[in-house]
Amino acid sequence: MKVKRNIKKMKKNSKSKKENKFVSNLLVRVLIVILSGIIFHIWTYIIFAVFVIQLIIFIIKQEANQDLKKFSEIWIKSITNYFRYALFISNERPFPFNNIIYEEK
Repeated sequence: MKVKRNIKKMKKNSKSKKENKFVSNLLVRVLIVILSGIIFHIWTYIIFAVFVIQLIIFIIKQEANQDLKKFSEIWIKSITNYFRYALFISNERPFPFNNIIYEEK
């Protein structure tokens, strides 16, 4: 009898630990999505400024600035990573909870 009770207790404890881990992982994900969302919202204003600067440079020189193009590419990859994480497509945490994606072509 004691063995059966202990097995039931162990199963119950195991199930509650899994539920606690699930809830804590979900809460961490929600917190990360909210904080990263705020950061990317601020970045949106920076990207608009980059667009205006790039437009002015393009009008003057008839070519885009390479550094601004690289910065924009990093932003696009980071925001894509954010949405993949927020929509449960990926478990790779977005910036600033993970490194920014720098990929040279």
